[in-house]
Amino acid sequence: MGNWLPGRAAQTKIADHRTIHYVLDQEDRYSADVGSKGQLVLPVFRDQGDGNKLVGIIEYVTLEPKESYVEDFEQIHNLLKDEGLNSTYMGKTIKVEYDDDLIKFTLPLSAKLTDLHKEVKKRFLKLKPQNLCFEYKDTEGNRLPISSDEDLHACMAESSSRGEKFIRMRIMLNA
Repeated sequence: MGNWLPGRAAQTKIADHRTIHYVLDQEDRYSADVGSKGQLVLPVFRDQGDGNKLVGIIEYVTLEPKESYVEDFEQIHNLLKDEGLNSTYMGKTIKVEYDDDLIKFTLPLSAKLTDLHKEVKKRFLKLKPQNLCFEYKDTEGNRLPISSDEDLHACMAESSSRGEKFIRMRIMLNA
């Protein structure tokens, strides 16, 4: 396998994956190295007391790309915890706009709608979670609501399929 994706995981200290939805740029030399295989890479850390120290990278390769590697990541992550090691989760950068403010955070790909509400509430203290409604633009430019776990997962999957680095959402308040 090539070393582009593991190298990026080592630099960013964030797990990453190559699924059936993730299409690398034609100019990217790594796409020729990998071919049609799927891939999950995890940076592995040991807590040194004053912070995490990178001690290695785990690269998990499948003959066929999967729809998602979230379950594989969680299994490996749990095995690492049993050995006193850890890894960062796979996630998406979320940018949320409300009035004239913009906040940014990362959500795991396995996040639920309640997780989105919690992260937003931490940053917009005056908002009440029960009054929040989120929306995003789909590939056709339509604004779609995110009102369930399924909506959130569809939004994340669509973003991944387009190779986007982040998801931009807007908050609408329910009356």
